[in-house]
Amino acid sequence: MSGFEIAGIILGSLPLLIPAIEHVRQSLSTRRYDQQLQSLTRNLKTERVKLQNVCEKLLDGLVPPSQIQLMISEPLGDLWRDEDTEKRIRGRLWDKDSYESFETAIQSISASVDDLAAKITAQRERQASLLKRGVFALKRTNYTETLTELKDNVANLVTLTSQSIELEPSRRVRSYGRFLVILQNLSKSLYRAIQSSLTTCHCCHDVGLRLETRKAVIAPLDSEDDITRHLEFRVAVSCNPEAADKEALWREMMALKTVTEQSTAQPPPLEAPLATRAPLSNKAPSALNRFKGKKSVSFTASQFAPRSTTSTLVETTASTSTLGTATGTLLCTATGTLLEKNHIHRLPIRAPTAEPTLTLCGDLQAIRTPASCLRDPTTNTEQPYGIIVDASRKYAVYPTPPNSAVSSRLTTVSLRSILEETGERSPYLSCRDRLQMAVIIASSVVQLHGSPWLSNTETLTSRDIHFFVDNKGEIAISCGDPILVRRLADPSPNTVTDQTSEVVTSKRNPALLSLGYLLLELFLEDTMKSFRAPGEQAPGAVGNVLSDYITAQRALEKATFPSENYRSAVSRCLQGELHVSKPGRGFENEDYCREFYSGVIALLEKDLENA
Repeated sequence: MSGFEIAGIILGSLPLLIPAIEHVRQSLSTRRYDQQLQSLTRNLKTERVKLQNVCEKLLDGLVPPSQIQLMISEPLGDLWRDEDTEKRIRGRLWDKDSYESFETAIQSISASVDDLAAKITAQRERQASLLKRGVFALKRTNYTETLTELKDNVANLVTLTSQSIELEPSRRVRSYGRFLVILQNLSKSLYRAIQSSLTTCHCCHDVGLRLETRKAVIAPLDSEDDITRHLEFRVAVSCNPEAADKEALWREMMALKTVTEQSTAQPPPLEAPLATRAPLSNKAPSALNRFKGKKSVSFTASQFAPRSTTSTLVETTASTSTLGTATGTLLCTATGTLLEKNHIHRLPIRAPTAEPTLTLCGDLQAIRTPASCLRDPTTNTEQPYGIIVDASRKYAVYPTPPNSAVSSRLTTVSLRSILEETGERSPYLSCRDRLQMAVIIASSVVQLHGSPWLSNTETLTSRDIHFFVDNKGEIAISCGDPILVRRLADPSPNTVTDQTSEVVTSKRNPALLSLGYLLLELFLEDTMKSFRAPGEQAPGAVGNVLSDYITAQRALEKATFPSENYRSAVSRCLQGELHVSKPGRGFENEDYCREFYSGVIALLEKDLENA
């Protein structure tokens, strides 16, 4: 039994002591004892309210307000045994020591309540005897020590809860740095797993990753499996490997990292959100025995079963304007006819690091079984098609709900085409769409750092970001978030830059510079090329780094933003402390990731919240 469940039992048991004390008080005529019992009643009511406030404080923001009210009104209900709620509270209390202190205090309070209940029961039994009627055994000296201990433990809970909630924002930022570094390793592994699965295919594949923000509250002792167990990615593979003149037919699926060798991660039910609620226990609370008849009340000692201290909570945010699902998307096409071929970075195909059990291109084309037929009737969960593997990780591949499957008629359009309005029917991006996209792109730059998803220079441009659009030119509902597109092909020659460009990049972080340019293009709804003054265009296709930097600074000064948050975020991408180069200082460092989040992503999130 968890400490939080016992807290609910205490809230339900304390009101039962009040009538028992009142019964004893009414049976006595001595004014002295009457005052003592009234004081005891007031103290118990006060401590119960304080404990209730502690519980409400812990639940605030973790569960819906209506659920908090329901739990307070039904302290012995099943909601107090909800494992997901308990896990969230563990995360709020942060580490093992804090939660153990919480449980110890709850256990002590439970023991104090049991002790008081025993004393009250003994007093009622004394009064039930005619020979001992009027003998008052529940004197102040008998319960003062117990009441003092109860007060001290409730006070400890108040302090512990207040401090934990006060430190929660800074702890979230600190844990987010570690989470981003873990995502970097996971993105590398996922790319290698997809690459390994496609190595035996002779087609030229375009691979994409849906960009999105991901957040997690990570406790210090959480392992990578604890942190990544709820992360999902959507995969879509084209089914026209030999028909370059035809539209690609997409096969959509979902990939989840398996937690252990023996167990495979299970996705949520078809219509359920990503973070599904754990089933409630049917076991009734055993620490409280209700009154038997009119004259007896007893409480048994509360027992604590050993529990895991895992408290990782993962939150995935998808664009609300495009109604995208809260999962990641991977895309693979065998034609490449829908992409801007001249601007897609060519990535080398390496030998597979492990033998895959599923070929994303070949095996999935042969699968004709509807997703509904791949469900386990006993557990009502999806069964995987198979797995794709990397040297150190495995990913289970599942079917997706039929109502969110990618249509075979969908095509892609790049963000560059939307900004230049070169498409026949370029999708419209509202201000909120662009702010949402800015947050997603800024977060993705960190998540994908050092992985093959980005180019050799770790940069991200509007040519790399694509969207699925339907026949009407509108962004597809099922996968409307930005998609990072890469092609699996032979390595292309390294791009040659002039000395002027090298001077700029040597003093600035290329990834930050490209992000600053992209944020400017996104908000101003135009490309960097259109911002240049006549004569600033460098000759040829090489050497535009210095020109872009000068143009971006001028555009930043002249642009009008809804707030200073967006301007500050772009400015920090172009210049400032984030560009200071020191050994070990970069996106692969947790402290640097936290600094980047606070200085760039958090500012963009504020504008999005106010949009």
